[in-house]
Amino acid sequence: LEEKGVAIEILEQPTKASYLYSLKEVTSQCSVPIMADETALTLRDSVKLVKNEIADMINIKLMKIGGITNAIKANMLAELADVPIMVGCMNESMAAMSAGVHFACAFRNVRYADLDSALDFVNDVAKGGAIYEEGYVIPSEKPGLGVEVQL
Repeated sequence: LEEKGVAIEILEQPTKASYLYSLKEVTSQCSVPIMADETALTLRDSVKLVKNEIADMINIKLMKIGGITNAIKANMLAELADVPIMVGCMNESMAAMSAGVHFACAFRNVRYADLDSALDFVNDVAKGGAIYEEGYVIPSEKPGLGVEVQL
């Protein structure tokens, strides 16, 4: 693709999650930064990724890694090793997206935020929260996560 003039910023999880050393091999052979995603399921996985220099970046998903505390721990480790991260999401409501936005704003090594799954919800009980504007997502200025629950 690069030969055709298509600029690639990152490649996300180009191997099966369990193929750690294949991921490391791709990372070492590729000029495009490789981001671990499915491989970063737990805090222990993140330690392994950073310690063994398996990928150039890590996608930290708050709900997947076990919440904000584990996400902070995983990111502190990544930050100490100069490993950039992306804050990602799965199929989560605006409450979770808002937590992800606050998390992304708190750390210098966050390069990307893929926090858009709440936009797919038809009847999200979480109202307010993160603000989506012209391709950017920003935290609400309301207290806490800026979310109100409406049942």
